[in-house]
Amino acid sequence: MSLRRLPAAIALAIFVAMTAHAAGFGTSHALGGTHGSELTGAALAALALLLVAAVLLVAFAKPRHLTRTEATSLLVRALPGSGSLTAFVGLLAVGGIAAFAGLEALEGHDPLAAGWVLVLVPLIAVAVALLVRVLVGRLADLGLRLAALAGDLNFAVPRLSMLAASAAPAGPSHISRGVHRGRAPPPQA
Repeated sequence: MSLRRLPAAIALAIFVAMTAHAAGFGTSHALGGTHGSELTGAALAALALLLVAAVLLVAFAKPRHLTRTEATSLLVRALPGSGSLTAFVGLLAVGGIAAFAGLEALEGHDPLAAGWVLVLVPLIAVAVALLVRVLVGRLADLGLRLAALAGDLNFAVPRLSMLAASAAPAGPSHISRGVHRGRAPPPQA
């Protein structure tokens, strides 16, 4: 696992653990104990940042003219598991079980007391991995649209500024006789 793939792996593993916790316990007790709302907010914020980062990665990639297939493969390679769905699911399952154990320990419970975790987390990891694969295509499309918009703006802004400069008057229109440019104004009494 490279350091650049670690934020995505952590955020998605926590999402898998949170989903398994909600599926297993429902609303019978709070996720993360007294820190449940902060943990949920931080996990959702991390996922939102990952979505934005994915769009920006495609939009500002080095070869500025990517195809949809190239943009999708760029995002898939940035995921944990280096593009392999099996490795991606395995990393999500292991990370999800570790995160689930951590959440239960944070709540003060035995980390793996519920045996169903070892079955439910890998199933949720498969579902999340497939959902991420579908979202990668959508995010690639958004990134390509943002790149096209940025390209259109880069093309149009210099031309608009040239037009605005050519339409501006050559000098101030309030110049009258007796005004001496470059000198200080006369003293006021």
